[in-house]
Amino acid sequence: MSNVLLGNCNYFEIPQHLVSSTTMSALNASDLKLYVALLYEAQRTTRTDIPLSGPHLRGITGLSPGAATSARKRLIARGLVAAKRGQGNAYRYTLLNPDSGEPMVN
Repeated sequence: MSNVLLGNCNYFEIPQHLVSSTTMSALNASDLKLYVALLYEAQRTTRTDIPLSGPHLRGITGLSPGAATSARKRLIARGLVAAKRGQGNAYRYTLLNPDSGEPMVN
């Protein structure tokens, strides 16, 4: 893949699997919002395990609590993330390698 955007705008990477497989067509808008937000936060924080509170998640995705819950469950079912409930209304998300289902390493 080329870096055609390099120098033209700020950008971040997404796994090619999302587009090159049938994964993207199987996800709905809420799923994609959550997944893209998680990928962005992973790149921003240089971590593949991302703690996100409900208010922060809603602030960056615009998802309602119910939509965020449903999206999280669908991303887990598709093997794209793992999630564990933390304190309060926060979850610790772990990005998974879409090809192997194993956690991505930092």
